[in-house]
Amino acid sequence: MEEEKQSTDTVNTITNHELLVLLEKSGHFLYHRRNGRGGQRRILILLDRWENEHGNEEGMSQQKLQKRLGIRSGSISEILGKMENSSLIRKARLSSDHRKICIFLTDEGREKLERMREECRRQETLLFQRLTAEEQTELGRIMEKLLTGWAEDFSFSNTL
Repeated sequence: MEEEKQSTDTVNTITNHELLVLLEKSGHFLYHRRNGRGGQRRILILLDRWENEHGNEEGMSQQKLQKRLGIRSGSISEILGKMENSSLIRKARLSSDHRKICIFLTDEGREKLERMREECRRQETLLFQRLTAEEQTELGRIMEKLLTGWAEDFSFSNTL
């Protein structure tokens, strides 16, 4: 009887390394499934937030956008060029300072962002459909516990 209990415990035990591998696989899957760093998606979201806070009349400066995204100026120029060619954004120079370029969402950009948000909501449902509501709650509790502990132990912010 004691041997049976011991073998069951061994089967149910997972090593720290195995947990990390599972987390890495999950992170890799989610990263790619949710469009990686999602340069265009992130820009559309930031511009939408900016509009909601500042109105449609005041675009976000390219420099401010670059800083918020944490990418090089050459990279943002390339992404914005593609987005402008796809009519997702428009660029305009400030009348008060012709050196500054401001970025504005277009109607097409807003529509694409809404389609992306709908797809994300659909994927969120699919990603967790194999878990019961109780399992989802437990997973959330465990992830919060880990992230809070990691933030304390490794001095990083666990906010997105």
